[in-house]
Amino acid sequence: MKSRGVYETPGGAILHFAHRQMETLTMDREVMHLRDSLVPRYAELVYYGYWFAPERLALQALVTESQKNITGTVRVKLYKGNIMCSGRKSPVSLYHPGHRHDGSRPHQSLQPGRRHRLHPPQRAALESRGEGAEEEVIDDSAAMS
Repeated sequence: MKSRGVYETPGGAILHFAHRQMETLTMDREVMHLRDSLVPRYAELVYYGYWFAPERLALQALVTESQKNITGTVRVKLYKGNIMCSGRKSPVSLYHPGHRHDGSRPHQSLQPGRRHRLHPPQRAALESRGEGAEEEVIDDSAAMS
């Protein structure tokens, strides 16, 4: 008899919850949405035994790359079957209080002749890889002609 799942895994549920909490702190939202949209296809390939299929290997490469910076500490509290996050920290967190944008002037940085500023998660990703988070001046000569 073939069993494809374990349905009662409290330890697994705690680890999964803690991992997702760390992902929200260290993974860009758009990357997370892309990864989450591909998870059902990945699960289907594994379920049907296509472990060595090129599609599964390609999806695995995306998942592996998305998990590269997921590191840190998550503190959880357990009470009556519930899991609650009571703290989390990471050396590669995308949250930087100094890079906050209050949204009072949306898209002003995209006007011609102004400096284009990177979105905070993009800036943090470049900085964590050791690349410069350079600003670029948007050329308005193409828009004028």
